[in-house]
Amino acid sequence: MKLLSTSIIILTLMVNIAFASENDFIQRQTFICKDYISQSMKKEFPVNGLSAEQLMITACTKKEITENLSEQEKNHLKDLTTKLNEAKKKLSQKELDNLKQQEKLVNDNWEWLKKSIEPKNLSQLTEQEIKTLDSELRLIFKKMREALKNGDIETALTYFHHWSKERHRKMFSALPLDKLKEVASQNQELHLLPFREQWLRDRVRYEIFTIQNGQEFAFPLTFSQDQGEWKIYDY
Repeated sequence: MKLLSTSIIILTLMVNIAFASENDFIQRQTFICKDYISQSMKKEFPVNGLSAEQLMITACTKKEITENLSEQEKNHLKDLTTKLNEAKKKLSQKELDNLKQQEKLVNDNWEWLKKSIEPKNLSQLTEQEIKTLDSELRLIFKKMREALKNGDIETALTYFHHWSKERHRKMFSALPLDKLKEVASQNQELHLLPFREQWLRDRVRYEIFTIQNGQEFAFPLTFSQDQGEWKIYDY
């Protein structure tokens, strides 16, 4: 196992949570934790930096994971936790706050997983079901744009997936209100990509075509299932 950056570890944890049932997720995360513990026995602490260690230790000390570990692995995990706590005593408040954010990230998404509904596999949809879904998603997009046209960012964000909501809040808030309304009012034509080109089984991708200054531009629009409801993931 190569040294991993904090961003890669975050991505691995979040992808595991996003695209698996609870049982699948626990199995995958247990495998990752066992590998992490095994590698940490051979290397000096911290293996990947304190932020990454905080992420891994927070995830690996969950009851659902530890009950699948051997006694040796549990004991070593306790040693790693002790070392992390000792290392924290030497950190500044800003650095401690960063570690708390990493811990909260794992805990929040772990709780989300417990309430999660496994996404429906879109490859099993009939042609009629695809048409019905297409109409539903177009309506979601329309309502989101109507909220932006009115300058109502918070209402617009209710149509976004919870994982991408903050990113889009920052993006919309960065625009002057008149510019935001102008962009939302532009004619945007949606083209549903063929399902055989959909690279994730629980997401639906479109291309949006719009004309700006006499030139045609195309950019992606992605919908994803969030607790059984369709939401905009990327716009």
